Amino acid sequence: MPTAQGSLTLLIMIQEQSVAGADRGLDMENRALIITLVMQRWLALRLDLFGNVVILGICLFGAGMRNSVNPAKVGVVLTYSLAGSLLSICLSRTSLINEPW
Repeated sequence: MPTAQGSLTLLIMIQEQSVAGADRGLDMENRALIITLVMQRWLALRLDLFGNVVILGICLFGAGMRNSVNPAKVGVVLTYSLAGSLLSICLSRTSLINEPW
């Protein structure tokens, strides 16, 4: 009977080591994942801010130069800059959602 108890103790020790190793691996994976998510969110924030600043600049330029610049040209530039800003924001958010999985 002592042999059965010894093998059971050995089995429990091996199982505990296996669980501890899996916990360490999962912890390392989660550290990498949180860094990736934070960096992607930071990129999305910067792209959003940059797009808004560009659009604000175009609007202020169009309002300030309304007598010398054709408003239709300012409207076209504003439309394309809005589309480009929206596209970059959508792409960054889509990659943020789909990347970790």
